[in-house]
Amino acid sequence: MASFRRILRTGILILFILILSAAGVSFLSNRGLPTHSRFIDRLDPQEKSYLAEALHLKQTVGESLWPDWGRAEIPFLSRNEQNGFLVGDPNPPPGWEQVSGDTFLGNPYFRIQNPESVAFAVPIGNRWAASLPTKDWMQISFANNLRGHMPGFLKPVFPYRLPMRLFNLNSSDFHIAILLHESLHAFQAGMAPGRFAGAKKAYRVETNYPWENPELQKSWKMELTLLAQAVNARSDEEGANLAREFLAARRERRQRHGLDVSMVNYERHMEWLEGIAKYIELAIWREASLSRSYVPLPELSVDPDFQKYKTFSSQWSRELMNMRMQSSRQGDIRFYYSGMAQAFLLDRLRPGWKTRIMGQEVWLEGLLAEATEK
Repeated sequence: MASFRRILRTGILILFILILSAAGVSFLSNRGLPTHSRFIDRLDPQEKSYLAEALHLKQTVGESLWPDWGRAEIPFLSRNEQNGFLVGDPNPPPGWEQVSGDTFLGNPYFRIQNPESVAFAVPIGNRWAASLPTKDWMQISFANNLRGHMPGFLKPVFPYRLPMRLFNLNSSDFHIAILLHESLHAFQAGMAPGRFAGAKKAYRVETNYPWENPELQKSWKMELTLLAQAVNARSDEEGANLAREFLAARRERRQRHGLDVSMVNYERHMEWLEGIAKYIELAIWREASLSRSYVPLPELSVDPDFQKYKTFSSQWSRELMNMRMQSSRQGDIRFYYSGMAQAFLLDRLRPGWKTRIMGQEVWLEGLLAEATEK
């Protein structure tokens, strides 16, 4: 018994030392976390390289993924804590000032103070721009938000870098893919303004959606599992069979739980709006990782967080895992995934689907039903 007590005390002491050591390492690491952007009144040169690479990737690979999107001239709005920077629009409306002494790809770019803080498409004059925080500010604001919800004693020692990595905020590949996600939203807004406006209006019923219904969650889990299996199917026939099961499960869920027209339309609109953008985010990442001819811009070679898109396979596994977890979570993220998966299935089963999806009352699930009709 005495021997056991000595072992227990030794174990507790070792654990205590390890905890203190980890806290010390975390404390020192946190001291190196930035609290503000390196450049406030102009674009960080590193952010310029991400924007330039996003344009390069879109122009080189994007047209093969989505007709007319690759060559569409879509501006980017990058925001830090004080300013928004507009690139790709030579004549912005009043209120924007040219950034003096600096250019983007040899052209002037513009600045405005405290723009609307959204990661989406935003109207600027008569054009739509893809809006996203800079990578630096995304990381800083994420850490600040976490810090604000921590009890005082944890704030200095919490390992903020760990959740940043879990959410991929350190990845430059991910940041570039998200820039193109938002670019696709701007493309949707320009190509199908009525549908884009309708999708935004559909958000009005989001608070009434029965997220917490446990039976509905089980039904959604079945749908998302079938979609995950379908996109990884070994053959077109297997993918089509699983797609049919998914569509049948979806019809049964809506009928059994009595979802009215507004709820069904909410699901469809969100899959059209966010699912397609999520699809482009991952599809262009995949194409860049598989291409033998695509070469990223050389200025990214010095960025240790840029992996030349070679981490796509691990990202894809992570995304499918996240998709399966959405059934019990509130909010529209589940539709990012259900729409994305249907889009990848349509690539396989109905390759011409993109020429129709911008039309009124054309839904991903409708095209998938057509593609799987016997």
